[in-house]
Amino acid sequence: MNTTLEIACFTLPDTIKAYKAGAEQIEVCDNYTVGGVTPSYGVLNIIRQIIPKTVTLKLMIRPRGGHFVYSEDELKAMILDIELAHKLEFNGVVLGCLTESNSIHQEQLKTLVQVANPLPVSFHRAFDRCLDWKIALTDIINCGCNYVLTSGLHEHVMHGLEQLKTMKEFVGEALEIMPGGGVRSENLAFFLQELKPNYIHSAAIIHKNQPQIDGSLIDESEIHNMLEIIKSSKRAEREGFEPPDLLQSTVFKTAALNRSAISPLQRYEKKTYKMKNNKNNGK
Repeated sequence: MNTTLEIACFTLPDTIKAYKAGAEQIEVCDNYTVGGVTPSYGVLNIIRQIIPKTVTLKLMIRPRGGHFVYSEDELKAMILDIELAHKLEFNGVVLGCLTESNSIHQEQLKTLVQVANPLPVSFHRAFDRCLDWKIALTDIINCGCNYVLTSGLHEHVMHGLEQLKTMKEFVGEALEIMPGGGVRSENLAFFLQELKPNYIHSAAIIHKNQPQIDGSLIDESEIHNMLEIIKSSKRAEREGFEPPDLLQSTVFKTAALNRSAISPLQRYEKKTYKMKNNKNNGK
């Protein structure tokens, strides 16, 4: 297993921090609060000047926040942004477009993939809104996409694990299933062991409501921890021994910030239950 960690960056400072922390693949976006849109021309130029070409840069192609049903004018804007990705020598694009009935808009998607060629195309988490995931994956493959970013049709990737396994089996080698939507160092080893993905996606954000003074959200130590976990997993596989127990690893203990040693899924479910309980109590 040779897993590549993709870091989603929503500001120029975040992109620089991710690169300095050792990220080998970066999804370049803007505006975390809406899930990511295309950054400005100026920001993209500076990123291209600063980040060396040894780092894979994938550009988010999304003209606005909100739903993923796009007008013809919005489609034209997306085409222009893909052309900019070519001009600035980005290594891939990330996009998605749906119909009003929450299915893949095949005509628009084929157009965008054609404009992007030969750059690889990732279909983003708009996929998780599709009503029939098998039809959606088939359409994404037929339109020529290379990757799909998904949390397994759930809000949080921890609850989508079994669905991700089913999807991975369904597509075979025709499409890369890239798990994302809550992947952090405290559950990364769990995903590597259970899913064995070739790619995995994370925003590396620990305190999303406490951005730095420059607006950055990324936790550099979180990137270091995740890269170390991947490296340890690769080493274990290469040398033919089982990776160390997640709950006993130094990296996990650091990443978990002294939380109780329960499984990642149990922790997520406990947190979700507590949030719902507080909401019901008016807190």
